[in-house]
Amino acid sequence: MYGGCLNVMSSWDWGSAPEWVGGVGGAAAFLLAARVYSRAKEDDQKAQARRIYFQWTRSQDFPKDAVADVTVGYAERGSFAIKSGNNDGYLLAQNVNITFVTVHNHSDEIAHNVRVAVTEDSQWFPDNVAYVIRDLAPGEKVDLSFTVHDGSHAGTTVVALDPEISMTFTDAGGRHWERSLATPVRKVKRNPYHAVFELSLIEIDRNTYIDGRT
Repeated sequence: MYGGCLNVMSSWDWGSAPEWVGGVGGAAAFLLAARVYSRAKEDDQKAQARRIYFQWTRSQDFPKDAVADVTVGYAERGSFAIKSGNNDGYLLAQNVNITFVTVHNHSDEIAHNVRVAVTEDSQWFPDNVAYVIRDLAPGEKVDLSFTVHDGSHAGTTVVALDPEISMTFTDAGGRHWERSLATPVRKVKRNPYHAVFELSLIEIDRNTYIDGRT
C-alpha cells in the first residue's frame, strides 16, 4: 500500500527545493507587507483622529440677572431671558454654571457629528448635556458653552462643578472615535450623537435664543 502511494507521489512534479522555498518566502513576504501596510494605515488614521480635540476653558458660576457671553451650545430651558439688540451677552433668568469648551480640528479631513458632552457626578445635574457639531472642517474651531441651573433649581447658591467632558466624532472615512479629559482618543463601534441631538441642540445668536426641548 505504502509503496503504491510513494509511486504515485513520485510521479507528481514537485519542482525544485529552491522553487518551493521561494514560493513560501514570497507568500510570507506578501503577508508581512500587507500587515505592515495595514498597521501603518491604522496609525495614520489614529494620528489624524488625535488632531481633533477639545479644550476645557473653565466652568464659571453666574448669578441671576448677570450677563453671560455665550455663543453656541447647550442650555437648560429657562436659563436665559431673551435679550435683543447689540449686546455683549445674554441676561440670566436664574443662577447657573456655564462650562466653556473649544473644539479644534487640526486634521487634514472633515469630521462629522462631533458630539461634546458634559457630565457631573450629582443627582441634580441634568442628563444629556451635550451639543453636536454636524461638520467640523479642517482648521476650524468652535467655541461652545454648556449652561445648567444651580443644584436646587430654586435660585440658591450655585453648586460648584467638577465636570467630566467627553467627545465622540466620525471621521471622513466613517470611523468612529471618542476621547475625554482623562483618556486619549480611541476607536469605537458607533457614534451615539443621534441619541441626544434633537434634545440638546440650541443655537444662540445676537437676537434670539432657541431651546430644542421647548
